[in-house]
Amino acid sequence: MKIVINLCPPYQTGTMPPLGLGYLKAILKEKKHQPIINDINTSVFLDNKELFEELLDECKEYLSENKFLIYTYSLKKLLVFLYPKLFLNDKNEIIKRINADINIQIKNILVKNPDVICFSVFFTNIYYTAMLARRLRIESNAKIIFGGPLCNEKNADIFLKLGLCDYVVKGEGEISFQKLIDNLKNDYKKKSNLTGVSYTQGKEIIHTSNSKLITVLEEIPLPEFDNKNYEILPIITSRGCIKKCSFCAETNQWEYYRRRKIDEVVKEIKKRIKENNTREFDFCDSLLNASNDYFEELCEKITPLRISWSGFLRCEKLNKELIRKIKKSGCKQIAFGIESFNQEILDSINKQTKTEEMMQILKDLHEEGVDFMINLIIGYPGETEYLFFKNLEYTLKVINQNKDFFFINTEMFKLYPGSNIMNKPEKYGITLISKKEPLPKELSFLQEDYNNFFTEWKVNKKPSPQEFYERVKFMTLMSTSTSRRTFYKKEFIIINNDDIENLIYFEKKLDQKKEYFFEFRIKGEFINQEIGLKIIAFLDVLKEKNIDYKINKTLPPCIFDKKPIKISIPQNCFECKEVFIDSGEKISLCSRKMNQFFKENKTPKSPYFNENNLIFKCEKCSSCRYRIRGLCNYIYC
Repeated sequence: MKIVINLCPPYQTGTMPPLGLGYLKAILKEKKHQPIINDINTSVFLDNKELFEELLDECKEYLSENKFLIYTYSLKKLLVFLYPKLFLNDKNEIIKRINADINIQIKNILVKNPDVICFSVFFTNIYYTAMLARRLRIESNAKIIFGGPLCNEKNADIFLKLGLCDYVVKGEGEISFQKLIDNLKNDYKKKSNLTGVSYTQGKEIIHTSNSKLITVLEEIPLPEFDNKNYEILPIITSRGCIKKCSFCAETNQWEYYRRRKIDEVVKEIKKRIKENNTREFDFCDSLLNASNDYFEELCEKITPLRISWSGFLRCEKLNKELIRKIKKSGCKQIAFGIESFNQEILDSINKQTKTEEMMQILKDLHEEGVDFMINLIIGYPGETEYLFFKNLEYTLKVINQNKDFFFINTEMFKLYPGSNIMNKPEKYGITLISKKEPLPKELSFLQEDYNNFFTEWKVNKKPSPQEFYERVKFMTLMSTSTSRRTFYKKEFIIINNDDIENLIYFEKKLDQKKEYFFEFRIKGEFINQEIGLKIIAFLDVLKEKNIDYKINKTLPPCIFDKKPIKISIPQNCFECKEVFIDSGEKISLCSRKMNQFFKENKTPKSPYFNENNLIFKCEKCSSCRYRIRGLCNYIYC
C-alpha cells in the first residue's frame, strides 16, 4: 500500500527530521509497503516563515492566556478553526492563510495517489492538522489515520465525532499501526486482531485494548531518513523513564523503561555519518543516564567517532571522571530537569534528587567546560513565597558560579494529561475546571465531550492567582540573559550574522501590541562600516519603539560619528527597568525592583538580593559612544 505520513506545523523549528516518523517508515518498508514521509512542518518553516510564526503565536497566545494551564490544546479554538462561521472570532485572517497553504499541500499529497494518509498529532499542530485532514476526507477516498502524543482515548472520541479521521492509533504506535495497515491492505472487515486503535462502527466508537509494548528495541528496524545531508539527526538509546515524577506523563505513556544495546547505537551513528554526512546528534531519550555504567560505556564507545551531541540527563551521580568522559565524547550541551532547588518541592515531586548534590554537579560541569541547560518549574503546588525566594537565591548562585556556560529555561507549572497529579488532583489540592458553555446547535453532538474537556485548574490552597502570576513573571527574567533585562515578559528574538541582511523583515514584523527583547549574537570579524550602519539604524528603530536589546560586539566608532545617539535616562528608581545588578564580580537582583514587583517590602535578606545603588554612578552617559554588552547598567544605553 502507498502510505503518506504527514507532520504538520508547528512541530519544531529547524530541519531535523522527525524520529517517530522515521521508525514508522522503516517498519512499513520492511513489510513491503510504500511509505512516504511528508514533512509539511519543515516546508512551511523554510518556505512560509510568516505563516509558521503565526501558527507558533497561536500556541503562545493560548499558553500566555491560561496561566493555570492543562497542557493540551484548546477544544474551543479547534472548533473555531473548523467552523469559523458558527463563532464570533478574530481568526478569519489566519484561517484564510492556513487554507491557502493547505491548498498547496493537498495537491502535493494527492499527486502521490495514496491508499492511506496518516498524521502525527501534537498539541501544537492539531489546528493545521485538523483543517487539512477534514479537507482530505472530502477530496480523497484514502483512509485517514491519526497517531501521536495527543491521541488518547478521550481525544480519539473527539477526532472521530468531528469526522477528521477513520482511525486513531493510541500509545506506542509501531505494532498497532502495522496491524492496522495490514488489516486495510487485506480488506478485513473484522477488526478483532487490532490493538491500540479507535474507530467508528455504525454510530458507536470502538476502543480496542492497548497494544503490547516493544520490549526488545533491537526488533525495530533503524529509522529511515532520506539519504541526504542533515545538519543534525535524532537518535535514541532507550524508551521510557526509571522515575515517576508527579507532574510528568512519561511513565504512563511508555509504562516502563527499555534500552538498546550500546553496539547497536554505535552502529546507527556510523550509518548516519556515512549515509547522511552528519556528525551532529540529538539524543531524544527521556534520560541518558538511567544507568551510569551504561552511560559511561556509551561515552567511551562514541568518543572515537568524533561526533557532537546533546541530550537529557538526570542531575545525580555524575562524578568528575564521568563528566570528563562526557566532554571527551563530544557533548555539546546537557539538559537537566532540575525543576526546583527547594528540597521540599523536590520531595513532593518525587524527583529523588538532592539540592546540594545538584549544585555540586553543575559546578563540576562548569569547571570541566561542559555547557548545560537547566529547566525550572515555577508555581508547583505547595510552593510558598518563602520557597520561591529560596529558589531565586539558588538560581542566582548557579548563575554566578557558572557564567557563560549554561542557559535557564523557566516554565510555569502545567498539568499534563496522564501525569499522577492530573490523575489524582485532590491529593495535591487542585481542582480541575472545564468551560461548560453551550455550543452552537450544529455542534450539539459534541456538547458532552466539551463539558468534560478540562482546560484549566485552580489551587485550593496558596499560592493565590496573583501571587502565582508575579512569581512567574519575575522568574521568566532568568530565561534569557542577565546583563540586560526588564521585568516585563517579552518575546525573545535572536539576530545572527545571517539575519543582518533581513533586519527590515524584523522591523515590519513588530507588533505594537507585543513587547520584544532583541539579542544580537554576531560571530567573527563580521561588522564593517556598511553592516554597522544597518545595525545602528535598526537599533534606533528599536529605541524609538522602546524595545530592549543587547549586542555582543562593539560597533566601530566611525559609525557613531555619522549617527547621533539618542539616550533615554531613567530619572528615578520607578522609571528604571533594570532588575539585575552586575558589579563585575557578582550578579544579584535589585530588591527595590522586587519590592515594586511584589507590591510589599518583604524581600528577604540575602547576599543575592541587594538595593541597586549602582545605576546612577555613571557620569559619562550622555557622551557614551558604544552600545555594548555589560559596561553600563542602564537598559537604554
